[in-house]
Amino acid sequence: AFLGYVEPTRPQIDWQQLQQLRWKRTREFMAKEGVDAILTNVVDNVIYLTGWPRFRTSVYPGSYGTLFLREQKEPVIFCSEGDANGLLKDQIYPDIRVMLPTQALWPEPLGKALSDYGLLDAKVGLDNRMQASLYNAIVKTLPHMNFVNVTPMLNKVRAVKNSEEIKAYEHTVSLVESGINASI
Repeated sequence: AFLGYVEPTRPQIDWQQLQQLRWKRTREFMAKEGVDAILTNVVDNVIYLTGWPRFRTSVYPGSYGTLFLREQKEPVIFCSEGDANGLLKDQIYPDIRVMLPTQALWPEPLGKALSDYGLLDAKVGLDNRMQASLYNAIVKTLPHMNFVNVTPMLNKVRAVKNSEEIKAYEHTVSLVESGINASI
């Protein structure tokens, strides 16, 4: 009964609005920098750009990725074979591509995705925090591409939080407070 009196108020988070605001801000920066697409498999940037996998407790770095397009509504998801069944069943995005477990084989399907979206002559941002072997393999396999480093841009995009992100932080704090109150 005591906990009922100290339970914090949890804000309601509109997850779709949160993602829409993130996409809008990212696309504004992309337009300003002349970047047509972003290709990343760095965990925090994939989650930021797609909202997926929001509920996983642990992730294997590099086991999934995204191709985020300035002119498209939704990003392309690259997932591991282990995530494929659930993700394809949930169909959170229309273009979900299953990647082989060895990153050495990723450049060809990534190149196909770039081709499918007409980006072979585009300015494509790579997140230079991805594994060096994958980064180098992409650049080597697709030498005709105009790749640029978008890590500084992504850092700037993510530095300012939108109203729904602030609510999400407040929600997290309320959960921690509940745990502390329960343990007292």
